[in-house]
Amino acid sequence: MHLNINSIMIRSIISCQRFFIILSLALLPVFNQAVAQVISLDECHQRTLDNNLVIKQLNLDVEESKQLKKELLTNFFPKVSVNASAMQSSDYLIKGSIPAMNLPVYDGNVANLANPEQFAYFPGTDLELLDYTYMASITVAQPIYAGGQVRNGVRLAGKAENIHKSKALAGIRDELLTTDQYYWRLASLIEKRKTIEGYNSLLNALYKDVDVAYRNGLVQRSDMLKVQLKQNELSVKALTLENGIEMCSRALCRQMGMQYNAALVPADSAGILLQPQTYFEDPETAVYQRPEYKMLETSVEVAGLRKKLETGALMPSLAVGVMGSYYDVMEDGNTIGIAFATLSIPISDWWGGSHKIKQRSIEQEKARQALADNAGKMLLQHHNAYNQMTEAYQKVELAKVAIAQTSEHLNDMKQNFEAGACRVSDLLDAQAMWQQSTDNLSEARYHYLSELAVYQSLNSD
Repeated sequence: MHLNINSIMIRSIISCQRFFIILSLALLPVFNQAVAQVISLDECHQRTLDNNLVIKQLNLDVEESKQLKKELLTNFFPKVSVNASAMQSSDYLIKGSIPAMNLPVYDGNVANLANPEQFAYFPGTDLELLDYTYMASITVAQPIYAGGQVRNGVRLAGKAENIHKSKALAGIRDELLTTDQYYWRLASLIEKRKTIEGYNSLLNALYKDVDVAYRNGLVQRSDMLKVQLKQNELSVKALTLENGIEMCSRALCRQMGMQYNAALVPADSAGILLQPQTYFEDPETAVYQRPEYKMLETSVEVAGLRKKLETGALMPSLAVGVMGSYYDVMEDGNTIGIAFATLSIPISDWWGGSHKIKQRSIEQEKARQALADNAGKMLLQHHNAYNQMTEAYQKVELAKVAIAQTSEHLNDMKQNFEAGACRVSDLLDAQAMWQQSTDNLSEARYHYLSELAVYQSLNSD
């Protein structure tokens, strides 16, 4: 008697828990409709472009490379420098005195200088000199020839800007692809929620039928427990599904750079799926348009420019300029203008410079080989993406056949159960097979859309 009471209490607790979980599942669609924020895939793309932190960082890299190019362009202009200095001393820097003396008077005859007969008296004086100096100068120098280093430096900066632009395009493409995958995953999970709700309705209806049959002595108590067990399993699956929906929603919101919104609902659905042949693009043409290929192609050009820079560093450099200066010392101001030219020949650099040029030649050849190697890999990636998309479409077609078969099998089992020709466990198995095939079809459809997004991202320029 004690064991029976405990069994009844345990079953009552389980029934209460199952009731509240199923009740929450039943009210969940109504709640979602009340507060749901429907969002389309295009809106998700725009939010990603506007708010995604990775994309913002890539755009800053592009802007930084633009500023570097503008900085190097200024090397074509004359170099202008202005200098000024002033000094004021608290006392004279040069101090002294000249004593009084008789100075010979020159009468115009050189022979009389050794023995002068006339003298002029000099009373003597104190000397106090240099208590301030003022100086200012301006220099303008214009490089005439520097072995092409200025021109090639600007071209190199332009190539770096192109690489950053291609990198940004590739990064934006990848971030949008991630948005697509989160979006379709969320849509798939919400579709599964509907399947679970439908399966839950089937189990509830079956439970009522089995309960009536049990009261009339047509089935055993164990048959009711089997139905309850399936309901409890479904409750656990529903809880796991809700957790998955929450995490996917959080990931999508983070990807779009927005605060988490639990009521986010995709507006787009799988709809009518077109065959993979509809989206086919020539792989070789697509590879040449990809940002990664353009980056590798530009890297070859960069290696060539670096070789030219090393060569230019060994060439003579010529510059001309003018300088004007003004100085004021001891109340005497003067202005001076100077024109100059400089020629520099790096003779000692020639010894090691030839080896540097050979290093740059090797780097350029390595860049060419990397371009060829990665182009082949990207071509394989295109073929693999198309095969994956084709395989995903075939899974959709197979899932359609499976759901047709399980639906027919479920209808047969319902009729047999109502006629008393099959057991409850057989009907439960048929319902489980139908629910699994429905989930498989939904997942296959959205998986195809995800694979399609991957393939199309490889064909976007």
